[in-house]
Amino acid sequence: MGWPLKYPALVFGSVYILFRLAFYYLGYGEEAYKILVSINLLFIILVISFTLYRDYLLGKPPYFPEQMKSAMRSIGIYAILLTVFIFIFFKFIDTGFFPEKLRMFREGLENTDYNALPDNENPLLLKNLTKEEFVNGEMKKIEKFNSPFSWATFTLVGVMVGGLIYSLILVLI
Repeated sequence: MGWPLKYPALVFGSVYILFRLAFYYLGYGEEAYKILVSINLLFIILVISFTLYRDYLLGKPPYFPEQMKSAMRSIGIYAILLTVFIFIFFKFIDTGFFPEKLRMFREGLENTDYNALPDNENPLLLKNLTKEEFVNGEMKKIEKFNSPFSWATFTLVGVMVGGLIYSLILVLI
């Protein structure tokens, strides 16, 4: 049994890391995000498929709970590998990602014409704040979610939930 079949989570996790680094160093920014998400979803399916195929080659009987456990174990390894990488990537490699994201968010808040909004949708009137107070309050909220730790956590949860759904579908098939 070859390497990809023995450790599919490590193989596809490593390939995803190489894709992510290649996209970053080639200068692709936000436009590559959808491609990277699609690659990640494909790799989740491939990790599960290779894991189930490995179990088939090893002669394990097709018993639903055992197949789910095996698939989720592989997805767990893949998710942890990606989570650690995403944290390191945004903490040490792409350090300008979050400041730029926050700058764009602030710019959007400051350039919004709140007077053009209906009174029942105008946050300045609803909260009785000045524009500056509103922008600063919103920036404090968004800063909590724009950090390497938050993105790594979202990656972990997203991969595990996606892996669970795909595992259920593939094991039932």
